[in-house]
Amino acid sequence: MRHDIDTGQNQAALELVPLYAPIIAQGVSAATAIGFHQRVGFLYYRTGQLEQALEHHNEALRLAQETQDPHQQAMVLNTRGTVLMCLGRYAEALDDFTRAADLWNSPARRLHRTFALDNRGDVYYYLGCYEKDLQAREIALPLYREFAYPIAAAECLSDTGACLRAMDRTAEAEEYLHQAWELSQSLQDGYDLVQSLNGLALLHAERDDPASWRLAEEYARRAATEAERADLPHGVIQGFSYRALACLKQGRPKEALQFSGQAVDLLRARRHIEGAEEEIYFIHSQTLAPMIIGSRRAKPCNKRMAR
Repeated sequence: MRHDIDTGQNQAALELVPLYAPIIAQGVSAATAIGFHQRVGFLYYRTGQLEQALEHHNEALRLAQETQDPHQQAMVLNTRGTVLMCLGRYAEALDDFTRAADLWNSPARRLHRTFALDNRGDVYYYLGCYEKDLQAREIALPLYREFAYPIAAAECLSDTGACLRAMDRTAEAEEYLHQAWELSQSLQDGYDLVQSLNGLALLHAERDDPASWRLAEEYARRAATEAERADLPHGVIQGFSYRALACLKQGRPKEALQFSGQAVDLLRARRHIEGAEEEIYFIHSQTLAPMIIGSRRAKPCNKRMAR
């Protein structure tokens, strides 16, 4: 699931909404009104204004239910579920994705149903239900390949790698992340390229050997560079934070503090970066500790890192 924020073009598009809202209010077809609220909700989502996004998706769902069109309802539920997930309302998000999958449960909608089940896997990940997340990915990946949808396959490979890492199945995780990296490179897909590089950076940073830490630093450096090129601020922030962690592991706390400080500064400049705050502030606290106590080793912390 793509959870990045673009405050440029999407913010400019939001400025046009007041011009169209009166036209929608005067009366248009249900499909046009649903499409309007879905698009406006997406713009608010992409600019981190999640409560406003939810309001528009709620209205889109109300209109879709009046049409009694299962496909329209499923489309809205699937997008609303993403917003609910980013708000941390996981039970509601699971319900939306499940309802969407049920509405799409027909041979003609197999790919759409896969999207909903794959999104449900994201919720299971955040809840720590890794076995259920992995099951969702194992269902989705063959279907994405069957329907020749390589961008979705690359994202699914990266998500599978993240799940396997969380399950401590690191060798398998590395294999899936490498597959995601190679596929996204061939597609020139910046989002999945950055996701896979950051996944590999974190995987190697968590290992216990200097060679892996050096690899982690290089993967994180490349991730931040690619993220800047693709205008993916979450990827830049994660790249800096994982590079900080790799520097810290190599006994270079001053450099670690520099990179974690850059990550925190970027994070503060954003209204909302889903899933990043706990992780980045945890890394920042690790890099501060050796500077404060005059040691090259970070102060132990029991706080579990988020994705």
